[in-house]
Amino acid sequence: TNSPAFPAPMSRPFLALLLLAVKAQTAWGSLRGNPVRQAEESESLEKQVLGPKKWDVIGPFPASSREQGADVLEAFGGILGIPRGGSRTYPSELIPNWSGHEAGRAGWMEVEAKEDDDAVGVDFGDLRWSFLADALGPSVVQSRGWAIGDFEVAEGGAFSAICSGISWFLLNGVRLQGDPYRTSWRGAQSVWLAAGKHTLHVPFSAWGSHKSFRCKVLRYDEDAEAAPLQVVSRGGLGGRPFLFPDVVEGVLASELGSVVLENRGQSSLLLVSAELQSGNAGFGLQASLDSAARLAPGQQLPVRIRLEQVVEQLQCGRHQWGLQLQRISLVFQAQVLSTSSNVSTNGTKNASTPVHRNVSADVELDLTCKNFSDPYAFTFLDADASLQYAAVRSPELECPESGCPVLFATHGAGVESHPIRNGAWAGSYQRQQRAWVLMPTNRDAYGYDWQGPGFRNGFQALSHLSTALPGVPALLQSSRGADVDRLVLSGHSMGGHGCLEYLTHHGDPVLAAAPAAGWIDFELYAFDRFRTGDGLVDPMLRGIMYSGIAEWDTDLYVGNAVGIPTVVQVGGNDTSVPPWHLRRFARLLDQETGDPDAVEVHEVPGVGHWWNKVVDDATLQTFYDKALSGPLPALPQRFTVTTLNPASTSGRGGVRIDQLQVPYRVARVHVDRGDGEGLWEIRTENVRRLSFYELPSRPLPANASIDGIRFEGPLPAWPDHLCATADEMEPPAWHVCRGDTWRATERSAPTYGPMRQVFESELVIVYGTQATDPAYNKLLRDRALFVANAAYYRGRFAIQLLADTDPEVDALLLTNDLRNAIIFGGADVNSFVGRAAAARHYPRWPISWSKDLVYSVGPHRYASPELGYLFLAPLGSSNEDPSLASSPRLALVVAGGSMEGFELASTLLPLSSGLTLPDYVVVEQSFRWKGAGGIVAAGFYDNHWRVSAASSYLRPFLATR
Repeated sequence: TNSPAFPAPMSRPFLALLLLAVKAQTAWGSLRGNPVRQAEESESLEKQVLGPKKWDVIGPFPASSREQGADVLEAFGGILGIPRGGSRTYPSELIPNWSGHEAGRAGWMEVEAKEDDDAVGVDFGDLRWSFLADALGPSVVQSRGWAIGDFEVAEGGAFSAICSGISWFLLNGVRLQGDPYRTSWRGAQSVWLAAGKHTLHVPFSAWGSHKSFRCKVLRYDEDAEAAPLQVVSRGGLGGRPFLFPDVVEGVLASELGSVVLENRGQSSLLLVSAELQSGNAGFGLQASLDSAARLAPGQQLPVRIRLEQVVEQLQCGRHQWGLQLQRISLVFQAQVLSTSSNVSTNGTKNASTPVHRNVSADVELDLTCKNFSDPYAFTFLDADASLQYAAVRSPELECPESGCPVLFATHGAGVESHPIRNGAWAGSYQRQQRAWVLMPTNRDAYGYDWQGPGFRNGFQALSHLSTALPGVPALLQSSRGADVDRLVLSGHSMGGHGCLEYLTHHGDPVLAAAPAAGWIDFELYAFDRFRTGDGLVDPMLRGIMYSGIAEWDTDLYVGNAVGIPTVVQVGGNDTSVPPWHLRRFARLLDQETGDPDAVEVHEVPGVGHWWNKVVDDATLQTFYDKALSGPLPALPQRFTVTTLNPASTSGRGGVRIDQLQVPYRVARVHVDRGDGEGLWEIRTENVRRLSFYELPSRPLPANASIDGIRFEGPLPAWPDHLCATADEMEPPAWHVCRGDTWRATERSAPTYGPMRQVFESELVIVYGTQATDPAYNKLLRDRALFVANAAYYRGRFAIQLLADTDPEVDALLLTNDLRNAIIFGGADVNSFVGRAAAARHYPRWPISWSKDLVYSVGPHRYASPELGYLFLAPLGSSNEDPSLASSPRLALVVAGGSMEGFELASTLLPLSSGLTLPDYVVVEQSFRWKGAGGIVAAGFYDNHWRVSAASSYLRPFLATR
């Protein structure tokens, strides 16, 4: 989202690599549902297309997977500043003296969109890509370019703008979310356009010389001011944008559903009600809005609907496509709000006037009736309070009193988990006799690589399955429980990587693991050695930046998997994720175990990335059966717990690391259990707080020695724990600490960062309105809207947008508020940021500022207006009673020394996985073309929310140009 080069999977050999941009969008095409439903997903907006017919295109320039900034053209004025078209060329190492090209120079060309579908086909010609790939590796053929096109609007009004195959684009200079996954329905952005000429600037990524994208601008059928509230819809059944539970044996599997609403008007909307229309009364459901919601102009927002079943049995009344369906109709009521706390389209503040006009929108959708023996979908609240779904297959036979174990299956990139939208994935695992099969979503078919929000999504689905038993008939509740302390992990492709993440970060309850065709970590997968910024930075800074994503490197954590039965399954001819990855992981785990046969490697000769039964062939099913029917594997006599971040690891052997001495340096606990029942000898590296827990058949020792300090009797149970808080002591002086009040003033798992962690709790964006320049106010609001819509697009986030003057903003500082906040604008333009920084019962913010906008970062003071700031801070409460301090929460501040500095900082938010962002970063304008080479300061905080000298890079800022 923050770079024109949208990440795509790697592939080998070279010819397969050039096809990967297409494969990334059509991966697992055989698993995406039946042709009938696919036909229904055809676009509904095939009307007069106003998009450009002719495009000026420039490129190719070097690009790297998930590198932010580093746009070559920015060094010469940027795409908005350089002359458009003509003979001027710009430097690019991708272009040889070959086939009429000038060595090292990229220029302009004209491309016409196709008449039938407005697709833009870019072809840079023969640039000897094979020669480059053979010499330097396949990742060198990644490239980026820009396309500029104009179109005319005869009459002003509200329009839908969508660019498919593009991460983001500029319309008249305003950044809008694109449609990189080519969905055609969730990437459409609502915009207001005046009569006259308008311009699209489209950044695109390519593999080799070829890129195809399509941009369309279409006028809405209805008057957007008269009918601003609309439902985002999609043809077919199951999955997004409508998330509703299945009806299982006549009973709703869950009590919550969700519909995505869009505000096409120019005033905010307050959603006040949702209900079923009267014609649905005979079905036996009632619906209501689960919580009030507000939609900013142009916002797409998933809203939660509470469903109440008022009859004993629901009966679906229609049979179609081999399914039992029931059509329901929902109507939503909203109130048009005053614009007093918003900014108009030209950036000026509007006077407060009461508005009482009501508007409505309605939608029809289908619920599906299922048998308990079928795969079915349930819904649940994720960690950020958004509604998500998961699919399950129930156990065939009765479960023990503790519940059946869970076969936890993680899908690959582009694969839906929904059993209707994509029945083939749900059917990839046969029904187990005495085990649940749980298929979470990673929050989307592409999601977050099963990292960050995607990683949390799996846990939330597992917890809901265990506590609510969704879809289990009342008579079977006592015999179909789910035991979250007995898991078998499985997954394919990106899901194979996800399987490794859960294995190495949450291994204690794991019975066994069977990753298939997975990759170890993104750096090895992409194998991208050509990031511009990496070659322009101090090596220490490079290490700090990569530390922001290193917690997801499963090779670093491989020691946590010692003692857990593991089988890896690969195809011998897999060019999408070469079998080298899992063979390497197997070798690493064998080494850590000290047993050359610890991991079984199953490689099927002659097959590629996917083949029938790849995740549950006879060999794997035998492996599952053995693991699912047995106890937890015995702990090794010696084991190690490793973490880089306590927020994403749950422990091993009953030992959990809760705090590090130096954050974001590797911490380890080495345990020697002796005979298993007496004294445990424990040695630590970089650990400040330790806690202990027990699992069935895994008792803790009667006594323990930690770094030579003996503890007799039972080890403390959470929230009591062991701590070595005298940071200067070596070896650490361990003692028992009582309770968890320390989390109010020190960093703990909910606040350990890095900055992407702000997205892992319910979230509000507060944007400033106090700039004296109306254009700055408009930019603050536009970027807040962009982030909210981008987060919805990627992970179905439901983020509320509030102006800093909105009375609801003060609720964020109440003791009982659990929300995180992203704050757009510094103290010069956002009145809330000062109140948040002054909140009580937390330490001072690690980065502060003076009235004249001099920012203090560690020992340095930065006053330049061109600098941008992005930093985490603790979000406290305004309550004066310290006993009522709020739960640990986070604020992410996006600020600048000027409008220019803020604009740069606002492009860097961690909206996707794999972005190298620590706790804070200060950037100069050269970041736009140097990438990390334009970082002035970056790093992590210590446990007391201070800039850490041990984990930071800071330099003076000396403006060059």
